[in-house]
Amino acid sequence: MAFVNEKISEQDREWVAKLVNYECIKAISRWIHKFHIPSFWTVDRERNAFLIQLGGGGSPDDIGRMPYAVLILDGQVIVFNVVRRGPVTAQWDGTL
Repeated sequence: MAFVNEKISEQDREWVAKLVNYECIKAISRWIHKFHIPSFWTVDRERNAFLIQLGGGGSPDDIGRMPYAVLILDGQVIVFNVVRRGPVTAQWDGTL
């Protein structure tokens, strides 16, 4: 199965909150601002992979406002910055 966008269920939200919370992520990435778990994620359940946007944004020179995301693979949390390089060719309108 491929990655799909879906609404995060309450049961999944509780599981995510244990792995992805401000205190845990701040220990990994000291520049991150407080965030809330969004309503939607991108998930591949067969591969046990979950991608969640944590927010941020602003000037690329302002590292504290860079957009952050997490990828959860088999329960391991990977935090990274989402940085665009070059022109945007497509945009998601947020609807499913």
